[in-house]
Amino acid sequence: TLIANVNVFVRGKGYAIVTDDSIYFRYVDRWSSKYTWGGLDPPFEGESVYIKTGQTVFLDIDTPVLNIILIEGELIFEDEQDVHLQAKYIFINNGRLQIGTEEE
Repeated sequence: TLIANVNVFVRGKGYAIVTDDSIYFRYVDRWSSKYTWGGLDPPFEGESVYIKTGQTVFLDIDTPVLNIILIEGELIFEDEQDVHLQAKYIFINNGRLQIGTEEE
C-alpha cells in the first residue's frame, strides 16, 4: 500500500488548498483487472490467491469458490457492494481483510 499526500492542480486556476493531512492517495489494484494478476484473467474456481505485502486489492466482482486466499497485504471491499468472496480457506498473515468501515 502506498499512501501519499495529494496535490490537486487545475489548469488556469492553480493548486487546491489543503488545510490538513486528511486527504491522501491510495494505490489499489482491482480484483477484476488482469494487471492485478500479472496480465492473466482473475483467478478461476479452485485456484489459490496470494496478496503480497504492500499490495492492496479492491474486490469489485464476485469470486468463484477459490481454494486458498493468503492475505499478507490488504483485501478490501465495501459493505454496500453486492459482491461475494468465496474460498475454502482464508488466511490472514500480518495482512488485512477490510469489509466496509467502522462508520458503516
